[in-house]
Amino acid sequence: MANLMLKETELVDIAICWLQSRLPDDWKVGRQNRHFERTGRLNAPSELNSAIEIQANDYSFKTIATDVRLSFTPRDAENLVARNKWINERLPEDISVLVITPWLSERTQDLLFKHGINYLDLAENALIKLDNPALFLRTQGAKRNPKPTSRGLAKVRGPKAGRLIRLLVDISPPYGVGEIANFTKIGAGYISRLLDSLDREALVERGKGGRVENVAIKGLLEKWAESYEIFRGNISSYFVSPSGPEDAINLLSSLPADNLVAVTGSFAAVRIAPVAAPTMLVAYCQD
Repeated sequence: MANLMLKETELVDIAICWLQSRLPDDWKVGRQNRHFERTGRLNAPSELNSAIEIQANDYSFKTIATDVRLSFTPRDAENLVARNKWINERLPEDISVLVITPWLSERTQDLLFKHGINYLDLAENALIKLDNPALFLRTQGAKRNPKPTSRGLAKVRGPKAGRLIRLLVDISPPYGVGEIANFTKIGAGYISRLLDSLDREALVERGKGGRVENVAIKGLLEKWAESYEIFRGNISSYFVSPSGPEDAINLLSSLPADNLVAVTGSFAAVRIAPVAAPTMLVAYCQD
């Protein structure tokens, strides 16, 4: 499915066509002329703004309320999860909710999957779970946004981002932008933009005045690992150990104490969680 500049109504039409192509020929998918009461917190735009119906070959059918967005971040997913119980109490029992958007990040998908919320994007990432008619459809599409938009947010990449992430992981909040700047010697403007990015990804929780109140450490480390490229982000040298990498590790352990070396990668990980025999030894050392 192409990721184009689309209106929300067009997103629904494309989603219907995609679903129809994935279901048996004698199943039907179409728009449902059904309106949902939009009161209280559901009065925000782009929430439960249409419905589709899936009908099986035995004439059983399911009405699905759609939450259609032109963008949908992990923070949007957390907000949806937070109000999902409230939504379910106001929807008929036979109605499910489906998020439709141009693209969903892996973290957003994981959050929706964890809480049993259906989703479908134009990059062919989808999860549809129905009880009646019985249906389980899950596909994995593009992991990176095919049409990224520039929002002036800082990227989680580079040495400054690394210093900030290290602080967020090692030091328990709360703390504000000024305190982070004093400790890391990074400009407050950059810190503020990067925290905005992390907040959109639901990796930090911010309180009054933008202070960091909580950090999703596991998710933050996974985000950093996705963007960090060890050989591009550092000055690298390559060597061959004639007797194998294990012998090289033994030689490293015999170095004087002032020659600090930190082994990383599979040779470090295998000592904590053995998965497969490591073959490439990677180590950091002082300049």
